[in-house]
Amino acid sequence: MRLRDMGASYEVPPWADMVPAESQSIALSPDGTKLAFSIRRGNPDTNDFCLGIFVLDLVGNTRPIMIDEGGELIRLKSEFRGKAGYPTGIAVSRLPRWTPDGKAVLFLKQVDGVAQVWRAAGDGSGSRPVTHSQDDVLDFRIGGDGHSIIYKTQPGLRAGLKSIGREGREGFHYDDRFAPMASNRPFVPGPLPYRTWVQADGPDARGRQASSEQRALFEPGPAAPPGTVAQAVSRRGDYAWLTVQGKHFPPRLTLRAMLRDGRKMTCTSAACDRSVSQFWWSSEGGLRFMRREGWDREATAIYEWQPGSGEPRRLFLTNDLLASCIPVDEGLICLREASNRPRYISRIALPSGKSTRLYDPNPEFRRLQLGKVERLHWRNADGFEVFGDLVLPVGYKQGQRYPLVVVQYESRGFLRGGTGDDYPIQLFAAHGFAVLSFDRPIDYGTTVGAKTVSEAQAANDKDFADRRSVQSALETGIGMLVKRGIVDPARIGITGLSDGASTGQFALINSDLFKAAAFSSCCWDSSLAISVGPGAMPTFADTYPSVLSDDDPVWNPVSIARNAARLDVPILFQISDGELLSTLTGYTALRDHHQPADMYVYPGEYHIKWQPAHRLAIYRRSLAWFEFWLGSDGPIDAPDDELERWDDLRREKAGKGKATQRAPE
Repeated sequence: MRLRDMGASYEVPPWADMVPAESQSIALSPDGTKLAFSIRRGNPDTNDFCLGIFVLDLVGNTRPIMIDEGGELIRLKSEFRGKAGYPTGIAVSRLPRWTPDGKAVLFLKQVDGVAQVWRAAGDGSGSRPVTHSQDDVLDFRIGGDGHSIIYKTQPGLRAGLKSIGREGREGFHYDDRFAPMASNRPFVPGPLPYRTWVQADGPDARGRQASSEQRALFEPGPAAPPGTVAQAVSRRGDYAWLTVQGKHFPPRLTLRAMLRDGRKMTCTSAACDRSVSQFWWSSEGGLRFMRREGWDREATAIYEWQPGSGEPRRLFLTNDLLASCIPVDEGLICLREASNRPRYISRIALPSGKSTRLYDPNPEFRRLQLGKVERLHWRNADGFEVFGDLVLPVGYKQGQRYPLVVVQYESRGFLRGGTGDDYPIQLFAAHGFAVLSFDRPIDYGTTVGAKTVSEAQAANDKDFADRRSVQSALETGIGMLVKRGIVDPARIGITGLSDGASTGQFALINSDLFKAAAFSSCCWDSSLAISVGPGAMPTFADTYPSVLSDDDPVWNPVSIARNAARLDVPILFQISDGELLSTLTGYTALRDHHQPADMYVYPGEYHIKWQPAHRLAIYRRSLAWFEFWLGSDGPIDAPDDELERWDDLRREKAGKGKATQRAPE
């Protein structure tokens, strides 16, 4: 719980975004000798975060110094289903940037609920706010004069919230602005425009509207073609662009270059496909880029392309997760994490690939006894490549079978708690569980030649083809572990949030594999129209035409409520209060049929939870739940009233006898 974290808490898929400058979490000083970055550490006792901005001397090899402390966690607010300011639990980058003279670091800091640009002296002698905006500063640049700050806000959100507050005096009209599963108040309709401002760096400075030239600092260069999502300029004046071609799905990205002599070239190699992400120029005129590749794109590779001189060549390959990489001395400095190692700062020399640890914010972690991690590869019934990580129990003995907990639905980088970080993998391993960290296979809809997102989603939903593909991958992977004699087939549990919860709930209904479950979101059933609201419902109505009808057979393979009478698998729901409404139909149906279900609701939370006290409670309760239902060699760490309630559920379950196992066709 107390790991020191760096960077954003969620990484954008590389084919969707090239990790643009505004998401960078580390910054190199102009002279290349110092690195600035932020650290956050959750404190479950006070239910808040310790936040700091640090500077690391790359030459002196000394410990980093803290140049600013305090503030509030800045969480992403998104545009979601036509609603602006949609809250999330995702921590965003604080965007550290050095001043041109290398004497100070600018960054985002939130105090009293509003994020501003702050300035901290690089030697740690003090920090202060620079901007004084009424609205959150979302992004910023340093002006060409080296002193002015160009920043972006979204004032329409503040104005919209005030208008909604006034409307509430006479009652809210229930319309497309509502998303009842998230709030009982309407949202401000989106998308909202951004406003760009300029402010001199001084204690009495005030912001004014930015000029067109200043606004252009946030846009691709004037020579960039339409559809440009990223660009890189070499010191010699060579340009490169990554552009989106047409309206294809998945997006088709093209890597192009224009050399300083005016020659234009396109990378037509298979290495330059949609997996390309960050790219930059080397001092020798080579264009280097990162891409995912290998079995189900599990690995990250770095290539170099000499425009006009043949195929790109691979310089580096790793299964580690790399984030916020910046070019330095022909190599890279990245935030890096491995399956058994939390995020740290690493320097990667190219083309040798030699890696040097520059700073580990969690040296204590190396003293912990961990379960051994083994990368697994297999195919599902559709022939799709699948991978996952088997984490063996601490003290594993060959020939002994262990209970298994499945954690979903991505298995890249540090194996912490799965997507959403609710199910602590190494904690399970330390208590005698084997863990399968499961990375779901590619969406079925992307393999059938769909040209749009809607077509791909329709292919996914037809006869629940995507859900069946994931179920096949899950069953095959677990079958491998049972066949190897590692897993006890009578003691298998499953967990999940979001898509992982959908996978788990589909598995409970359509297989006999799992004997206990814990989910962080729920459920697909006929109450869907009520929970998502009238604005979002047309999106779902294409798949579920009779959304309010419990009689429609479309719900049979996916609805907890429709199958509640026979689902005697113990299920723990740990739900944010923002998603309680969508869970009530399924949970109420289970309890109405006296099934062993229990539920906890966490206040002030969202789809991905963020509060440290809640995270610790979820960790502890998840472990106790599976120890209770799948067996434990020692005492279970849970309050007496919780264990007594679960004992009642177990007696209730035993008294009902064996139920019919599979879903009706």
